[in-house]
Amino acid sequence: MTPPPAPGSRGPGDKNPLILSIASLVVGVIGLCSCMCFVVSIGAIVLGAFGKKSADTAGDANSRTMALVGLGLGVLGIVVGIGYWTWFIVAGANGYY
Repeated sequence: MTPPPAPGSRGPGDKNPLILSIASLVVGVIGLCSCMCFVVSIGAIVLGAFGKKSADTAGDANSRTMALVGLGLGVLGIVVGIGYWTWFIVAGANGYY
């Protein structure tokens, strides 16, 4: 049986949830700003889901919040992107641009 980790350190199998959460947040903002590309927003959703799971395992509330915000920005980026492309197609079909 292995001894428990020292206070403030991580165990052997723990990942750093802060890295995934910050990456999700940054990629979510980029995905929202570039609503024409869904791949970035999908990346934010994936990173947010993994960051949330990792933060829940580690018990880190701040990382969990950042992961959820990144996940929400990814979803919002996809919704805004769908609206943008819908408007683009409808406006093009009616000759508005």
